[in-house]
Amino acid sequence: MGTVLKVPFSIIWDLALLEPSPKFRSFLLQKNLGMGTYYWLGGRMMALFFNQPSRLNTQKRILTLALLICVAATALGFRLFKIQLLDGNGYGRAALRQRTQGVAWGFARGDFLDAKGQPLTGRGGVWKAVLFPNTEGFGKLTVPILSGLADVNAAWLQTAIAEGRPIKMPYAFDDASRLALENMRLPGLVFAEEPRRYGEPLAVHVIGYLAGDAGIAGLEYQLDAELSGKGSSRLAATVDAAARPISGLGIRHQEAAPDNAGWDVVLTIDRDLQEIVEHAMDVKGIRGAIVAVDPRNGDVLAMASRPQFDPENAGLYLQSEHAPFINRAISAYFPGSVFKIAIAVAALENGICAPESRFVDSGSI
Repeated sequence: MGTVLKVPFSIIWDLALLEPSPKFRSFLLQKNLGMGTYYWLGGRMMALFFNQPSRLNTQKRILTLALLICVAATALGFRLFKIQLLDGNGYGRAALRQRTQGVAWGFARGDFLDAKGQPLTGRGGVWKAVLFPNTEGFGKLTVPILSGLADVNAAWLQTAIAEGRPIKMPYAFDDASRLALENMRLPGLVFAEEPRRYGEPLAVHVIGYLAGDAGIAGLEYQLDAELSGKGSSRLAATVDAAARPISGLGIRHQEAAPDNAGWDVVLTIDRDLQEIVEHAMDVKGIRGAIVAVDPRNGDVLAMASRPQFDPENAGLYLQSEHAPFINRAISAYFPGSVFKIAIAVAALENGICAPESRFVDSGSI
């Protein structure tokens, strides 16, 4: 049996060097071996390392590793593409909301348009006040003045301010009041014009009205699902870590995401003709209905009914004896009966009323 040479692990890596280290030289002297043994051992190590089967296995490992790296890089590239290009706007809005505070402003609900694309809703606006309670000096200067206004409920104001979040005051301000308060430069008080759903009421019996964000009557009710949007625009201020608005950056109007807005609805109504019809009914004091139809295709170009109501304040008309919610152009409405004619004849014969007497028929008992 040949002699077994045991080489310590601590110096075995010296075999890869062109010349042995002092430690390996000392090992050779201890074993009474010459430099030939060093080079022979180094050659054996190189042969073992570079033998054909081992080289093939190494190449397979390298190719497998390279393939995995390519797959991971491709997946990472697709993910970055989705985040930066496809979802970039969404992430940008989310980041903006983290450093801003604001209130819902306007509608994400779709509008009604006439046949020419002219808006029938969403016209005009009203001045509203937005309060930012965390603004320095708000409690000492702004609150006392707002509490003294006739239309402002002081208890509501204190409760709303205690929450520490921006508040949209549920009051409309006329130009004189708004300008007077703006000239005071009260901290944390900002005015902005909010669009009104029914700025100039037109074709109200056709369009209908809302209660909150839900359609209650007319096309607002029939097409509520199509008109309804998700969320709304915001009026927001950039804030610091303590949720205080940063002075000098102003107030921003952040539009609702386009994919969250409701659908617009185009009607066959002609807004110009509708305005003419309604103006004529108001001037003449006509009670009833007028419908203008295109004889070529049956499209309704105008439809008006009187009396009417204000869709912005529909609740005020619920108890009206004139039944303004009835669309007399399409609703079943009985003007009278044979029995009423007999009563009218009896009243005339007994002098209870005169032929020119007029009575208001609300359509209900």
